[in-house]
Amino acid sequence: MGIAVRFTAVRMSKLTITIMRDDLSNLRSSIIEVIALQKRAEQQYNQAQAEVLKW
Repeated sequence: MGIAVRFTAVRMSKLTITIMRDDLSNLRSSIIEVIALQKRAEQQYNQAQAEVLKW
């Protein structure tokens, strides 16, 4: 394997790792957002249930 090929392989590996880290960061952000939405929905549901019980 030539030096240029090895250098390109290393650069490709580093780029792939960078892209994967960015994807992981985006995934984490999405999960946090979904959990927050779920908690809000649960709170709204619980408030609605409390209102129903008042009737």
